[in-house]
Amino acid sequence: MVLGVIALVVSINITDKTEEGASVEQINYSTYENKEAGFAVDYPSSWQFSKGEDNLTYFRKSTSTESIQPTIMVGIFAHNKNLEEASKETEEIGKSIEINKENLEINGFPAIKYTFNVNIQDMPGKVTRVLIKEGDEVYGFDYSNSVEMFDTDLPVVTRMIQSFRNN
Repeated sequence: MVLGVIALVVSINITDKTEEGASVEQINYSTYENKEAGFAVDYPSSWQFSKGEDNLTYFRKSTSTESIQPTIMVGIFAHNKNLEEASKETEEIGKSIEINKENLEINGFPAIKYTFNVNIQDMPGKVTRVLIKEGDEVYGFDYSNSVEMFDTDLPVVTRMIQSFRNN
């Protein structure tokens, strides 16, 4: 199963301060567990989440007043595929726009991070896609936001990605 979601990835280690000026460690976090999909992540307690189709979970900043809501989508991106097979859709996107790729590791799991710009609601936007291989599953994190607000929430999103664990 491959989900058709267009995404963009940028460098994850930008800053440890959020828009409100609090460090990422000063924010209260809750744990979200998706037992059906077999993962858990920590997310800011002030953010809202909703479960979508195909065991995808969407996290949104509940206090956001921006025209483009910062959104993180988490879920199983592919089943019984390796990272390279699961990333073919993202690689195809890279044929038409500039895309950066970085191999990394998240909590001991092999991962790939992509970066590219897209239009969101006819406005310049950015998306971070991180694919994490664990067992038979490839889990995906897609973070999207407006270009001007993207770096503001990136430290919190980075913390969420780094908190990923299989359960």
